[in-house]
Amino acid sequence: MKLIIKSKEEDYFRKMLELLSPIPPFKTLSGREKDVLSQLLYYNYKVLYLTKEERNAYIFSKASKEKMRKTINISKPSFDNQMAALRKKGFITYTSVDSKFEMKKLDDELTFVFKIAE
Repeated sequence: MKLIIKSKEEDYFRKMLELLSPIPPFKTLSGREKDVLSQLLYYNYKVLYLTKEERNAYIFSKASKEKMRKTINISKPSFDNQMAALRKKGFITYTSVDSKFEMKKLDDELTFVFKIAE
């Protein structure tokens, strides 16, 4: 089965998180947490050419977080609460996105492999 989902770079990560939402650990994310995480992933993707330290400094800077909040139309206290929830769930730390959730490139396809549990 092949489903085609058109997306702009800005929306890619949010759509991807929505598709992954029934699958652990993504199933634990609320809608607002997905909004915030998708912005963090997008900002990380935009500056992959930077070193990890420079990238993290950029993503978690006050200015970047302000831009993210404006993009998803969320208040600072709510944004901070979502960040705390993402830290508690292991998606981010105080200074970085967990490397297992980083995307080095936007794939043309997202592949699912189903394994039958025994």
